[in-house]
Amino acid sequence: MFSLSFLNSGLLIASLSALIPLLIYFFAKKRPDRVIFSSIRFITLSKDEKKSKINLKNILLLIIRTLIFLLLALIFARPIIETFLGIGSNYHAPTTISIIADNSWSMDYYSKDTQRLELLKQKLKTINGKLTDEDFIRIYTKDNYITSQKFMQGAIADTLIQNIPLSYQDLPLDSLIVQALHDKKDIETANFELYLITDMNEQLTYQDSLTKIKLIEVDNHKEWNNLSATITSVQIGSTKNVKQLSIDFVIHNYGEKEVTDRLVRLNYNDRSYDRFVTIEANKSWQGNYTLPIEKSGWQKGFIEIQDEFYLKDNRAYFSSFFNLAPQITIITEEPSISLPLKTMVNIFAGDDNNVKYIPQNYVNNQLLATSDIVIFYKLNSLESNVKTLTEQLRKSNKGSLFILGNKYDKSVENYLNKKFSLELGNGVVNQIFPDWHNPYNKLINSLSVKQFPEMRFNGVAKASFKNNSRILLASNRQPLIAQADNDFLFLFDDNNDFVTNSSYPVFMNKIFEQLSISELEVSTNYVGNQIPLSKNAEVNDQKQIGNSFVFSDVGIYKVLSESGKLSYESVNLGESLLKESRVNNDEVNNSFEVITDNWEGHLFAESGRFELLKYLLIGIMVLFVAELVIVKFG
Repeated sequence: MFSLSFLNSGLLIASLSALIPLLIYFFAKKRPDRVIFSSIRFITLSKDEKKSKINLKNILLLIIRTLIFLLLALIFARPIIETFLGIGSNYHAPTTISIIADNSWSMDYYSKDTQRLELLKQKLKTINGKLTDEDFIRIYTKDNYITSQKFMQGAIADTLIQNIPLSYQDLPLDSLIVQALHDKKDIETANFELYLITDMNEQLTYQDSLTKIKLIEVDNHKEWNNLSATITSVQIGSTKNVKQLSIDFVIHNYGEKEVTDRLVRLNYNDRSYDRFVTIEANKSWQGNYTLPIEKSGWQKGFIEIQDEFYLKDNRAYFSSFFNLAPQITIITEEPSISLPLKTMVNIFAGDDNNVKYIPQNYVNNQLLATSDIVIFYKLNSLESNVKTLTEQLRKSNKGSLFILGNKYDKSVENYLNKKFSLELGNGVVNQIFPDWHNPYNKLINSLSVKQFPEMRFNGVAKASFKNNSRILLASNRQPLIAQADNDFLFLFDDNNDFVTNSSYPVFMNKIFEQLSISELEVSTNYVGNQIPLSKNAEVNDQKQIGNSFVFSDVGIYKVLSESGKLSYESVNLGESLLKESRVNNDEVNNSFEVITDNWEGHLFAESGRFELLKYLLIGIMVLFVAELVIVKFG
């Protein structure tokens, strides 16, 4: 069975150029001059013979030139002859193959003891092995791997396929399909086929009625028996003056089967702590590890669930710095601070040498780097260098404690009003008792709130508040303690029942813990995130050239700045990479031909198209030679 088509059928109009030789023959033919002879007897004798020979030569030249113009027109139109006699055999016409290779993170899943990415590579190698030297191939991946850059003639090296990595980039498969069809204009063959090899973990919305996309499942194993570990919070607490690390985590079972006696392990500072859990199908299990902090420095590690299917989310990493003996800086113009506060400061710092008292004029840009906790004690004014320090504290997500005195100027008033949404007045209030506490604040609710109405407060700076969400404790709308982000404000002096109550050391200890960043935040670094780097910085002991670094895998990254500052960045998978959402075959639109069985038999199934270009060129050359022979020897 044969059929004829044209790649550029619109250019067939150029075939009218075949009339040019005919028009020249009829309209540009030169009429001979009339010459009178005395006798034409001999001319008449040879007339019929000569005329017959000339007419035959002219007709042959006319046919040849007409055919040349016609063949040139066909070359521009690029005729294709289609045959399906070779389908199913190993033979196929020259074909350009574009393959969308889904190398997303879900391909790290192990299906029947084999990684899906490896199954993908096996299929790519099978297709690659069927290519001839006249074929072209281009493999598109989510990370724009080297095989995505251009069409390559013939089979490519298997090492290129084997080195295709998992990609953290969330580039939609639909966009890769659009790119492949856009690049189709550059192909050099009459045949083109587009394959998509995927684990069906991404919804496909692309629609095109002209190009049928062959969708090959990387495997037909539909189960997703995956377990993942996620850390929800990391906190520092204390029991009997022993600092403890508390890690809350969740183990998710995304599978359809219950898992029993599965190992969960905490690896913390190179030590392991194990337990076994049972989790129902499609359920979660919440757990906690609480351990003593033995030394200052970076607290790092991971929660691990034993799971052989999808390895990347088996671990949830954490890292943060904690100092058992924090450096406390008290900025004040007072000769001394109150005894209750001094006692709490010395206890929390662990050593008097860790506490510094400095006046405002000694505040500089280096103070932030050497201080874990900053206390502003009864300042009468805020000088410019102190305002700069408060801004540095805000940008570095560090907090401070303001203890307000009885005398302060507008600079203090304006700053505190804006920071804590207050309206400070003049004078002080004495003999007041708390009648309201913030029910949503964990810090204040950790105390014995029933004792508050019995506590007498004196020397309270007059104020009212605009937003009670920033007030922790108040008396008849007179704020006593306020909090804004990580900053705290005491509006009372030390002559009150609160500082002598057993709640005071508990409350102050919790404030100091929070100010020293002991409430550790769960890492917000995810695979694919980018962090800025200083010049000549190192990541995992490798020097970096650029001014940024992209996390390409999960784990804990060691980052060393040019100045020598060391940090550890924990990196985990984003939520979109944890749970699989398999797409059923019947959910795929008609633009895709889903191939489930005998996928190799569908390769090159539409590659029976032969372009006649080279044959047309040969025909033109033959006609040119024929014309030269006729003109010279005719």
